[in-house]
Amino acid sequence: MNPLHDMIKEIGISYDTVYAFKGTRERDGSKLDDYFTMDGSRYEFDLRLKSKNGWEQFDTNQDAGYFGVWINRDKKMTVTYCEGDLCVKYNIPDMEKEYKEMCKCYGKAPAWATTIDNDGTVTKYYSR
Repeated sequence: MNPLHDMIKEIGISYDTVYAFKGTRERDGSKLDDYFTMDGSRYEFDLRLKSKNGWEQFDTNQDAGYFGVWINRDKKMTVTYCEGDLCVKYNIPDMEKEYKEMCKCYGKAPAWATTIDNDGTVTKYYSR
């Protein structure tokens, strides 16, 4: 079972959101645990993963209340939440390759902030 399984079960206790475990798959040396809920949101994972123990949000142009992606390079894990489907990928053999594939899949990350100076100069700010 993946290292986040207990945390995912705990979310149900804290938020009245039940995540049903659908099973484990293996792909390219990694393990993927699938869950599903009718009542969840990505914000549960923002609260529990973002900036904790090496977790960071992987920004995409699709981020919304129903979609989010997080990555932990040290633990060699990713978490993807999409409209009630939750996939936790772990035991990833090559995190650099995984990160590059994620960048290719999701495309260029959006700017987290944009400023416009008095002269009309637009500056966009990006994470990493």
